[in-house]
Amino acid sequence: MNGNTQSQRPEIRDSLGAVVPGTGMLVGAGVSAVDRLTYAMDRAAEFLRDTFDVSVEKRYNSNGRSGGAFVITDPDARGIGSNSSIGISVGLTAEDSLRVNVYVEAVYLYDTTLATREGSMFGAYAYHPVGSVEEALKWIAENAKVPRINSDSV
Repeated sequence: MNGNTQSQRPEIRDSLGAVVPGTGMLVGAGVSAVDRLTYAMDRAAEFLRDTFDVSVEKRYNSNGRSGGAFVITDPDARGIGSNSSIGISVGLTAEDSLRVNVYVEAVYLYDTTLATREGSMFGAYAYHPVGSVEEALKWIAENAKVPRINSDSV
C-alpha cells in the first residue's frame, strides 16, 4: 500500500474511431482542422469531466471540421454509436465560426419531450443549439441525468 488516498480523476480519452459495419470505413478518428476547434473540444471534455465526475471521449469527424466530447457510459464499448448518449458537439460553420450543440438521448433526459429528433440507429434525442460550451454544460446539468462513474443506473 502506498498511502496515497487521493482519488483518481476520470479520464479524457481520444477516440480510436469505429468501423462502419459492411463498409470498412473508419469514423470518429479524425483530427481537428483548426486550433480553436481543438481548444473548444478540450474545454468541453474537461467541463464534462470536472462537473459530473465522469470519463469523457473526444472524437473528430474525418474532415476535421467538427467533433464531440461525450460522456463514457460504457468503458468497454468502442463500436459505432457507443458512448455517444450525452455530449457537446462543436463544429465549424461555412463562415468558419464555431457552432455548439448539446446531444442527449431521450433515455437520459428528465423531460423526454425535449427529444425532438429521431435517429434511425439510436432513437429519439435532443440536439439543442447553444451559444457556447459553457451554455451546453448548463443545459446538460439542467436537463439530463448524467450517470456517475461505476454506476449501473441512470
